[in-house]
Amino acid sequence: MKLKSYKIRFYLLMGGLPLLILLSWKLSISQTMQSYRDLKQLKTSILQYSDPDRTLERLYNELSSIQENNVANPEEVDEHLMDAISRNIGRFGIRLEEFPETHSFNSNNYQVQTFRLRFSGRYSNLLRFINYAEYEISSCRIVSVGFQRKVHRKTGEKLFVDLYFQSVYKIK
Repeated sequence: MKLKSYKIRFYLLMGGLPLLILLSWKLSISQTMQSYRDLKQLKTSILQYSDPDRTLERLYNELSSIQENNVANPEEVDEHLMDAISRNIGRFGIRLEEFPETHSFNSNNYQVQTFRLRFSGRYSNLLRFINYAEYEISSCRIVSVGFQRKVHRKTGEKLFVDLYFQSVYKIK
């Protein structure tokens, strides 16, 4: 008789053990893991925004630079951009390949204009020009840079860079 009761207890233990593990996972371990993930995310956000005053100041400066752009006429930005490029392109030894249509759209109270320019030349010259464009051209800012190399059978290889300039204006 005792043998049957031990077998029954053993089978109950084997059947109850997975249920016990499942309940402990559901009730405590999964919540602990979620709390750990939340803590990790909070730590990264604290590191990212360690100085909220400086972050606010930087955002206010960015907003003021957008508002300062209201002084210029948004329709003349492409002329200012081409003027700044044409005056200094010779000293970098590069060539302007394309200047397609300007893409412009309105979002809420702002007008965003995007200009794509394609240049060709040596890698070091293109990098020096990108540095110049990023720090010296004030009518708009570089938002993206993409390099492309094309190999032609007769003329050899040619390196291109696509520069995307963008300007943001508040609509009055």
